[in-house]
Amino acid sequence: MDDKAFQSWLDEAVKGIVFRPDRAAVRQELADHLEDKSRDLARIFPNMTPQEAEERTLEQMGDPAEIGRQLARIHRPWLGWLWRVSQLLLAAALLWAALLLADYSGYRLWPEQAADSQWTAEQRAEFSQHRPLVCLAEQTVGQYTLRVRSGELWSDPVRGSQAVYLRLEVRADRPWAELNQAVWDRLYAVDDRGNTIPAQKEGTAPAVAWEQAGTGGPFRSRIDLVVPLPDPATAGVTLTYDWLGAELALPISWKEGAV
Repeated sequence: MDDKAFQSWLDEAVKGIVFRPDRAAVRQELADHLEDKSRDLARIFPNMTPQEAEERTLEQMGDPAEIGRQLARIHRPWLGWLWRVSQLLLAAALLWAALLLADYSGYRLWPEQAADSQWTAEQRAEFSQHRPLVCLAEQTVGQYTLRVRSGELWSDPVRGSQAVYLRLEVRADRPWAELNQAVWDRLYAVDDRGNTIPAQKEGTAPAVAWEQAGTGGPFRSRIDLVVPLPDPATAGVTLTYDWLGAELALPISWKEGAV
C-alpha cells in the first residue's frame, strides 16, 4: 500500500505499540483491512473514484489516535518480552534435552573420536609390537563411573620394555562434574604381581602417562593411559589414586584379543 493518506493513518495508529514485532504485525493487519475495505467500497459503488474510496475507508475506520491508544493498552511491551523469553526458555529446554539424549548409547549427537590421538600415536611408535587386548573393568566411585573401552599390549623385545595402553571412559552424573585432572596427575598402578608402578616416593612423578582423548557427550570424557609393565607375565593392573584421603582403585584385567 503506497497511498500517503493510508500510510499516515497507519503510522498514527501503531506508534503507541512499543514492542517492535507487535507493531509490525499489527500494522500489516490494519493495512490488509484498509485494502479490503477500500476494494469492497469500489465494488459496491462502481462510480466512486479510488481517492473517494480511500477517504470513505479512513472515515469508517475512525480516529487513528484513539485506535492507537486502545492498541497500546492491549499490546503491552512486557507481554512481548515475556513471549520472547518463553521462546528462549523453550530453545534452552530443547538444547538441554538434546544434551541428555546425547549421553544414551545409540543416540549420540557427537561422533566417536578417532581411535588414536597424536600423543597416543607417538607413544605407540616407541614400541615395535602391538597386540590388541580384551579388557575387563568397570567401577562406580561416588558420582563417577570408570570403564575401559579398549586396550593394547605394547612391547619392544630389543629394549626389553613393555607397556599397556588403555582407553578409559569416565561418565559423570552431571555435565559440569568432570573428574579433576589432578586425579590423573597423581595416578599410579599396582600390577597383579604386586609391583607398584612406580615405587611411590616423595617427590617422584607417577609413571602412568595420560592424555585426554576427547568427549562422547556432556557426561563422558575419554582418557588415554599408558602404563609401563616391569613384569612380562603381567595380566592386570589396579589403577590407584589415594591423595589427601580420597581413594580410587580400578582393577583392570585383560587377555589378548583377535588381531
